[in-house]
Amino acid sequence: MIYLYALCISHYLFYLNAIGGYLTTEGLLSYAKQCIEPGHSKYKEQFIQSSGRCTMLRKGAYACQIFDPFVLKNLSVNALELLVDNLACFESIKGQPFFTEQFLRLMKTEIPKAKEHAEKPFNWDSIKDSDRYKDRKNRREMKKELAKVRNEVEDGDDPECEYEPYEQSDEAGDRREPDQADDWKEDLGEYGRRIWEWWLLRWLHVKDFVYFGEAIRKVVLWKLSSAQVERDFSQFVAIRNACGSNLKKPMLQNRMYSRCNKRDYEDAEALGTLLLQLEDQFTLLPVVVTLTTFNCPSN
Repeated sequence: MIYLYALCISHYLFYLNAIGGYLTTEGLLSYAKQCIEPGHSKYKEQFIQSSGRCTMLRKGAYACQIFDPFVLKNLSVNALELLVDNLACFESIKGQPFFTEQFLRLMKTEIPKAKEHAEKPFNWDSIKDSDRYKDRKNRREMKKELAKVRNEVEDGDDPECEYEPYEQSDEAGDRREPDQADDWKEDLGEYGRRIWEWWLLRWLHVKDFVYFGEAIRKVVLWKLSSAQVERDFSQFVAIRNACGSNLKKPMLQNRMYSRCNKRDYEDAEALGTLLLQLEDQFTLLPVVVTLTTFNCPSN
């Protein structure tokens, strides 16, 4: 938000210089609100209103704090119960809720026990780093080294360089500080994995968290994924590389459908073949019955 206001100030000053006006507090605030209001309205429409596309996602992300031991340790029982109530926003694709009112009510009875476990000392370093986290750390270190080398080559002799060598970005010309995530708590993937390991120890040895265990498993299975969209984009790129960029829209659309919905087409084709076979069987059935009846000796 501070960045947006600073951007509005720079635009407002440029506007005043263009028209030869004077800078006033009221005019600055008014201009800043005009710049920010469209984005704020869009956010409320998508994330706050009940009909927003991302409202359930925001509520779900807020409710998942109930599984964070650091949040369990710091919040009161009443605040944790409100988080449990927000778990009601999790639904299946067909719109059926994951958690019933009775389930959430019974889950609240386990909050004091969960809070007690969260307040106990725990050596988080006893959980070893995952291979993916190690890879991410190595990539970040390589980016820092690359930034140092680039800065020494390009700006090493410039006394007015705005940033220190370790603050150079891995992208040429982009002067920004690289992500600092040397601590596992600053890496979202490793943070979530260690929380899962923390709960896993309690499911296997304590056996006191029946409803917490079922809830967190369902939430993890509900996790969002963009894999399908990425696969579709990969198919699009493959078609463009093979056929060129002058492919007409109907042909491109048909090729996308045939490649992205290949499994659905195969299932439909198999179902169609099965229906034809059944149709042939039911068409010949009356003839067979008639001939059998005709040839049977009468009693």
